[in-house]
Amino acid sequence: MIAYVLANPVAAGLVRRGAEWPGLWTAPEQLAGTTLSARRPKVIFDPKSYMPDVASSS
Repeated sequence: MIAYVLANPVAAGLVRRGAEWPGLWTAPEQLAGTTLSARRPKVIFDPKSYMPDVASSS
């Protein structure tokens, strides 16, 4: 489900246009051989949480 929402926020009904999506976004050509990073939202998580500030994939 997460992969679907990341790939299709408009089709999932979360935004009207892709440009409105405030979350993580990537184009298919960015996925090959690229490290992606996402910052943990401050509004949802406890600042004292054990979760990292930034998550990366390679």
